[in-house]
Amino acid sequence: MLKVSTARLITALVLITPVVLLLATGGGGGALPPGVSWT
Repeated sequence: MLKVSTARLITALVLITPVVLLLATGGGGGALPPGVSWT
């Protein structure tokens, strides 16, 4: 059950992270991998 919870957590992060980046960059750098948008 721990593995299932971890997998769901990772999946949620993978799905949410691009959305957060899109909002944070105003839609300009949302296509770039995390950490590349501001460097």
